[in-house]
Amino acid sequence: MFATDLLSDEDNASELFEELVETYAESLIQVAYSYVKNKQMAEDIVQDVFIKAFEKKSQFRGDSSYKTYLYKMTIIEAMII
Repeated sequence: MFATDLLSDEDNASELFEELVETYAESLIQVAYSYVKNKQMAEDIVQDVFIKAFEKKSQFRGDSSYKTYLYKMTIIEAMII
């Protein structure tokens, strides 16, 4: 199934996000760290990104991969801080 298919199914959305966290959390922390130079802050940024992505999962249009979506959100959040 594609991410957009899973996101539209509430029963599978939690499973998808668990898989996304397991797959991308460490690399997103590294990206955030490259901006903020503080590991705890980078971890907090990534946690916020996953929360926002989950809360707004119905708004994901699928124009890009979910990986790209998460990376862009992480960079934006890191630049705001």
